[in-house]
Amino acid sequence: MKMSLIRQRLVSQLKSASALATGLLFCTLAVAAQPFFSGPSVTKVAAETSFSGKGFVPNSSVTVMVKDPKGQASGYSAVVAADGSLSYRIVPQNSGAYTLTVTDSSGKALVSAVFAALP
Repeated sequence: MKMSLIRQRLVSQLKSASALATGLLFCTLAVAAQPFFSGPSVTKVAAETSFSGKGFVPNSSVTVMVKDPKGQASGYSAVVAADGSLSYRIVPQNSGAYTLTVTDSSGKALVSAVFAALP
């Protein structure tokens, strides 16, 4: 009887440890999966400027929304690389602040970057 009780407790502890390990792994993956997207904070008008990021869903379709200094927004389709990376080049035509927002196929904003174009 005593051996059976010890065995039950051990099995219970192992299940708890397994659940904890699974939860920690899930949390680690969730944190690691947060995408980022960055580039220079300042550039010149008419100069090609590159932005890049990682942590996106591999081979997924995204849209890079560009809001220019006049407040007008345009969307540009892109496909994330197999390693989860994304790059985007822009040539700002006006001076002022630009906002780039990467959205998923449902339109959910994933990440944004802001930069200023100077004359």
